[in-house]
Amino acid sequence: MAQERDVQGKVSIPAKKRRREAEQECLEEQVEAKKSKGRATSSGKSKGSKVKESKKKSCFRRFFFKLFLWLLLIAIILVALLFLWQKFSQIEVEKKYALVSQELQRCSELTTVKITYSDIVTLKKSAVMGMAKSYSIVKFSGVIRCGIENLGDSRMYIDEGGKGIVLRIPVAKVLGNDIKEISVFDEQQSIFVPITTQEVLEQVELAREETLKKTLDSGILAESEQQARALLTTILSNMGFQRIDIQN
Repeated sequence: MAQERDVQGKVSIPAKKRRREAEQECLEEQVEAKKSKGRATSSGKSKGSKVKESKKKSCFRRFFFKLFLWLLLIAIILVALLFLWQKFSQIEVEKKYALVSQELQRCSELTTVKITYSDIVTLKKSAVMGMAKSYSIVKFSGVIRCGIENLGDSRMYIDEGGKGIVLRIPVAKVLGNDIKEISVFDEQQSIFVPITTQEVLEQVELAREETLKKTLDSGILAESEQQARALLTTILSNMGFQRIDIQN
């Protein structure tokens, strides 16, 4: 390359200046090229990072969507099972209602306590200044029965699981006080003061009522209710009930 020289053969100042400027431009171009390369590399890394992040978010979205579907499916299955269980339980409860009602109707009158008793009644009569006398000694026996008059009047509640029952039964009462036998133990009759059969029966009736009163005072009805609860508890337990509450 030709260089401008002065007359003495030396390089002139303007030529040096232009060379330095050319070198400076070359350096600047090299620096700019390096910067551009760095920006391109950084941009490539940034784009790669964004792609990875986008894929990661997409993966999470798919995971949570599948999880939601599984949870929804499980919830539907649980609701269906619950519905079937309730339907089955309702059928079982209705069956037990029918079974208990049938058993109570079959029992109807429930006698839980029987007391057999016997007594002697003496009836005396006299007349004509004591000259005419009659007497009659009568022996009789009877049975007092206590219990529930009609179990068909009971009310019940069975829980949803069919394992518990609340049964309300009528109160216990005297079901009967029947004379089983009457016999004359000894007697003497006078034609002036005869003792009639009606008089004997009336005396027996008074003795029968007195015996019943004494029996009631002894607490027989409370005992009868206790026996009824025990008997019904055994029956209901054999039917499969685990929680039994019997009330009046």
